Amino acid sequence: MRTDEVKVNICHIISGDLWAGAEAQAYTLVKGLSKKNSLKLNVITLNGGYLTKKIRDSGIKVDVVDEKINSSLKMVWYIYRILRKKHIDIVHTHGYKETLLGGFAARLARIKGIVRTHHGKGVIYGTIYHRFIEKLNTIFFSDNLIAVSEDLKQYLIANRFQRNHITVIHNGILSEETKPSMSADKLKNALEIESEALVVGTMGRMVAVKGHRYFLEGARKVLSKQDNVVFVIAGDGPLMQESQKEIKQLGIESKIRLIGFRNDPFDVINMFDIFVMTSLHEGIPMVLLEAMCLAKPIIATKVGGIPEIIYDHQNGLLISPMDSQEFASTCLELIENRVLRKMLANNARKDFVAKYGVERVTEDTEKLYKGLL
Repeated sequence: MRTDEVKVNICHIISGDLWAGAEAQAYTLVKGLSKKNSLKLNVITLNGGYLTKKIRDSGIKVDVVDEKINSSLKMVWYIYRILRKKHIDIVHTHGYKETLLGGFAARLARIKGIVRTHHGKGVIYGTIYHRFIEKLNTIFFSDNLIAVSEDLKQYLIANRFQRNHITVIHNGILSEETKPSMSADKLKNALEIESEALVVGTMGRMVAVKGHRYFLEGARKVLSKQDNVVFVIAGDGPLMQESQKEIKQLGIESKIRLIGFRNDPFDVINMFDIFVMTSLHEGIPMVLLEAMCLAKPIIATKVGGIPEIIYDHQNGLLISPMDSQEFASTCLELIENRVLRKMLANNARKDFVAKYGVERVTEDTEKLYKGLL
């Protein structure tokens, strides 16, 4: 029987212990794939948090195998039972832990294929323990790897992952969901930002790899020359308190807003006059695609997969990582040039529509699944 005559039964396994880029992309992919008539979607999460709720709210059934109350062996057993009960054909994992536990269960259940998405470099360059786990995952629990950028694929190859088992599928987003629910002025008012102020903002976890330190240092340099600007960081994480201290030391408290994790990310991005990403490394950041979808002028570091989607002075401006001076001068260039801002914003939106909708991602992923049957 031809594979296109029956539904291929897919099970995604995602940790779901937080909500960040990998979780957002997993949610986007699952929801996009659920619209495919040739596929039947199942999801297992290892935590019953925000991701689980979002998937369930989309009408997709989720089984939670809670890592907080179960040992690793119990989790393997529970996942195995779900895979057998639902007659799963392909398991698709989204992290090292999910691949180890889900991959073990999938092999026991004699699943036809295991796909692993690498959303970033993650633990590949982590501790010896994590590198060992990743090596086990690659040898025993992955039939095909998805890298979200060509840069990440080359990194995997350099770390002795098999070239012929790696497929590059750039991230995409659900354009129908990427819409603000309130006006920029209303959110500005809620955040005590003057309506006429120009807002320069970023969104991402408060962790070192996001380069928020350089965002803040650059903000101080900009504010020494332009007073009618407010800088916003949306996101939570372990470096929140450290960033608050740095803001005080820089003497820019009145011009910075640390607004934490937000359930309304599109409202926040829509409020930004300039979207900034000062990361030290990225795959293909979901939030960058969201900014493109919402037609924002973008400044981003030329790291990881970012130069694969942002072309300097065409649909955004690229800067060097860890360079607060270059960020500041580039930011001032955009602040002072309304025409350039509009041109970059329009081009970003055009490129998003042409290349980064979820439909393209689901087509490529479906082909990969069927190649494993």
